[in-house]
Amino acid sequence: MALWCMSVLLILGFLSKSDLGEAQLSDEAALLAIKRDLRVPGWGSSSTEYCTWDRLKCGSNNSFVETLDLSGLQLRGNVTLISDLRSLKHLDLSRNSFTGPIPASLGNLSELEFLDLSLNRFAGGIPVEFGNLRGLRWLNVSNNLLCLWFITEYGLELVHGFEKTKLAKE
Repeated sequence: MALWCMSVLLILGFLSKSDLGEAQLSDEAALLAIKRDLRVPGWGSSSTEYCTWDRLKCGSNNSFVETLDLSGLQLRGNVTLISDLRSLKHLDLSRNSFTGPIPASLGNLSELEFLDLSLNRFAGGIPVEFGNLRGLRWLNVSNNLLCLWFITEYGLELVHGFEKTKLAKE
C-alpha cells in the first residue's frame, strides 16, 4: 500500500512539473514573438532566462510572467501576442504609439488586476470581452482616440469592482 501511495505521489509530482514546464515554454515563446514584433529594446537573447529581462517580472520560482511594463518606449505594432501571457496581473502599455482598436484578446487575461493603455492612439471602444476581467481593479485608457459614449454604455458595464478607472483626460 505504501509503495502504491508513493507511486501516485511521484506521478502527480511529475505531471505538475510537466505542466509548469509547458507554461514556461509558452511564456517564453510569447515573449520572443513580442520581442520580435514590437522590437522591445533591452530584452535579452533567446539563450538568456527570460525572467531576467528588463521590464517584466515572473512569479514564484520564475514560473510565469506576472508583470509586463512596456511603458514609454514609443512602441508600435500588434499587441495581441501579449494575450498569450495568461498569468499577467499587471500590464502597462502606456506612452507608446499603438493604433487601432484595443485588442479583444486582452479580455482573455483572466488574472489581470492592473491595465494601463493610456497615451496611445487606440480607437473605438473597450471590447466587451473586458467583461471577462473579473479581477481588474485599475484601468487607464485616457488620452487615446476612443469613443467615450461607447465605452460607458457597452464596454464597462460587465466589469465590476474598480478601484481606479481613468477613461478620458482629467
